[in-house]
Amino acid sequence: RCTRAEAGLGVLGDLGCHLVSIALDLVGPIAELSAETQTLYAERPKPEGSGTGPVENEDIATALVRFEGGVLGTLSTSRAAWGRKARLAWEVHGERGQITFDYERMNELQLFEANAPASDHGFKTILTGPAHPPYGRFVPAAGHGLGFNDLKVIEVAHLLRGLAGDEPLYPDFAHALKIERVIHAMAEAGETGRWVSVAQRQS
Repeated sequence: RCTRAEAGLGVLGDLGCHLVSIALDLVGPIAELSAETQTLYAERPKPEGSGTGPVENEDIATALVRFEGGVLGTLSTSRAAWGRKARLAWEVHGERGQITFDYERMNELQLFEANAPASDHGFKTILTGPAHPPYGRFVPAAGHGLGFNDLKVIEVAHLLRGLAGDEPLYPDFAHALKIERVIHAMAEAGETGRWVSVAQRQS
């Protein structure tokens, strides 16, 4: 994962792609971006245990992005953040409030409603339960929570139904290409220090 010949991108290809995928689904296509990338560790242990080897790709990447709809956002990903296990978190701010999610607390969604009375201003925690399909197929009662392996079952079930023609398969190769264009634009912007147009990228 640390050499360009074998892995290509570093944290962008490993973790950043998931962050970009969610951003595209929640907010829409990204038009252009500016980014900074950094390699914190010049060497890391080799997987076979034979000493250390050079790190050729990025450990950290942070971007300022402009979505095609005019929304501004920031994306940041790191494979060197102490204390983080599998954190994939996002915040979306809108005219009527904000939603916040953290994958390390994957059964909770935080909702802030700007139109609520001032005395009620604060985040409300919405726990997943049988009212949020397909939760009820795993657990009949709220508050118990789904886990990572349950998500894999959900994904495989969707894949099988898609292959059988019962529902459209998603994500598809077109969606994957959109993600690739964004993360490679982030890598280019990190190297050049310039704004990069995602829409004009051909590869």
